[in-house]
Amino acid sequence: MNHERGRLRILIVDDDVTDRTAGVRALAATDLGAETTEAEDVDSARERLGEGEFDCALVDYYLPGGDGTDVIRAIASRGASVPVIVLTGRGDEQLAVDLMRQGASDYIVKSDLTPQTIAQSIRRALRVARAERAAECLTAASLRIHAALSVTETLEVTATQARQLLAAQAAVTRLETPGSDPLECVSLAPKFASLDAVNAAGAQWLHVSLSSHDGAPLGKLSVADPAEGAFRRGDEAMLRQLAQTASIALEKARLVKAAQDAARMRDEVLAIVSHDLRSPLNTIAMSAGLLREGVGKMELGLVDRIDRGVKRMNRMIADLLDASCIDEGRLAVVARPEKAPAIVREAIDNAEPIAGVRGCHVVCGSVDESAVILADRLRMLQVLSNVIGNAIRFSPASADITIDVDAQDAFAWFSVRDRGPGIEAEHVGRLFDRYYKADLESREGAGLGLFIARGIVEAHGGRILVESALGSGTTIRFSIPLAAQRAP
Repeated sequence: MNHERGRLRILIVDDDVTDRTAGVRALAATDLGAETTEAEDVDSARERLGEGEFDCALVDYYLPGGDGTDVIRAIASRGASVPVIVLTGRGDEQLAVDLMRQGASDYIVKSDLTPQTIAQSIRRALRVARAERAAECLTAASLRIHAALSVTETLEVTATQARQLLAAQAAVTRLETPGSDPLECVSLAPKFASLDAVNAAGAQWLHVSLSSHDGAPLGKLSVADPAEGAFRRGDEAMLRQLAQTASIALEKARLVKAAQDAARMRDEVLAIVSHDLRSPLNTIAMSAGLLREGVGKMELGLVDRIDRGVKRMNRMIADLLDASCIDEGRLAVVARPEKAPAIVREAIDNAEPIAGVRGCHVVCGSVDESAVILADRLRMLQVLSNVIGNAIRFSPASADITIDVDAQDAFAWFSVRDRGPGIEAEHVGRLFDRYYKADLESREGAGLGLFIARGIVEAHGGRILVESALGSGTTIRFSIPLAAQRAP
């Protein structure tokens, strides 16, 4: 009902003046207090719809210039949710049912038109329309609340949506956290400057609780009596639904904040650790270099061991920092045209010392010699180093690890294939997770190599895949965009 006008506005569309008059008289005899507007055809109905808002429309099906469905479409085209009651003749009930499928709310046979039937039909149509509008508004309000990104924003949006949803004078969301001061957000109708002004006007309040998923109290959501002076039946239920949505959103916002705080603390710790560790590591490396100049063959082996330990520690620090950058989406990649075969051969040369210790062989397989990729060369070597290192770790002695490069469409696909024992299906899906190790007993690395490899590949605009079966080895494939030109 249009409460600002205080009266229902009913549009009657019928080309028969006698039937229109009968409708007007029937409405006048009800207690609806309706104001009627008449139209005799589809065009005049469109004109009346353009002149103002209506709460309901009584529409004859047979009209000059169209029919009742044209009026229904005209109402819908204006974005209005005006319920339509079709007026039919005796024997046209099936036609009325078809019209209801197209959007009409109800129908009345003209010969049965009385003050009682018309009042009953209009009230029923208005209840349904009000419920549909409330559901739409509640859905829209819920979406806005869930879109909030912080606890404070969630409280602010909830208060605003609650006030608008119930056409209230004011709304307040209050979050109570043990050990902290309550946090409140207020939404006021434009004519009020403060909550004191609302209370001074004699407002009555409706309160519902905010609670966590396990029922623990979080606070409350309150609204002052609506503009029309009293809450309607169903307002409390609607407010409870909104409070439930807000409670879920608040818990989500709290979890997001906790995760952000944890990530920030982690990054601060990483920054401190990386700085404080690298300084003594550099000292150890310099000292080892000085020792190397004046020691015998036996001591030289110890110095080499110190060097390897320092390099491993520096690599772990770099991996931790890279993993943090990947999580935050700020991994640095400077892409330039690079010859894929040259990168593969450099990666093989770099891997030879490690492969030699293991008794493995890293070999170049089928490589498209003309493939030029758009990539960060050092990051590409890092990807290949991580993937090849993983393959070496799980390959038997004297086994070959083969690297292939195949240009397909706009990408070059790199494949690193080993002859190891393969990976169980339960581990394949988690192979690129941070800190994940399929071999839980392994003490090598921090479980970041493949996680970082995936981050670098995705930063280039590619993707990385794993193919493995027990007893058949493992192949890790990743794609990197091709540059415009190809190598001669």
